[in-house]
Amino acid sequence: GIVAVTNPPSTHDPSVIEAGGRLYLFHTGNNVGAKTSTDLLSWANASAALSPSPAWTNDYTARDGDLWAPDISNFGGQYHLYYSASSFGENRSCIGHATRAALDSGSWTDHQQVICSNVGTSDNWHANDPNVIVDESGAPYLVFGSFWSGIKMIPLDMTGARMGTAAPLAIANRPNNGG
Repeated sequence: GIVAVTNPPSTHDPSVIEAGGRLYLFHTGNNVGAKTSTDLLSWANASAALSPSPAWTNDYTARDGDLWAPDISNFGGQYHLYYSASSFGENRSCIGHATRAALDSGSWTDHQQVICSNVGTSDNWHANDPNVIVDESGAPYLVFGSFWSGIKMIPLDMTGARMGTAAPLAIANRPNNGG
């Protein structure tokens, strides 16, 4: 049968996590938009995660608070929200990181940049579209990228910060920037 969805979550680049019987959805938009649901059918708008947008992001966006492709995860006893500060068609970008102890109370603490592309360098990769993976031993990694040379990965420590300064590991190459 047909299922009706109330206030459908019209979003771009959504990321969802469950906590305490509630689903929390974060998406591209002004200050990282958010919605909640208890059943995947009825969605309510929630306060933007980063309002106002962190001031440091203005150097990488159109200064409009538009932050992209958030990723929500839980490891090391905290919720971690990674997001992109970028402008369309540019690979001068940064992935930011914010933490929060609980999703139903408190506020986000922004930790600023985790990794940036083309900031004082000539990187042929894009610090955009973050996604956290946690391996079988519990170690977190940040996977990111899209256009330019492909998908990259860096290790994170248990606070969610970048571990070390080694060049990002290429895990999927894009041989012809448009291919």
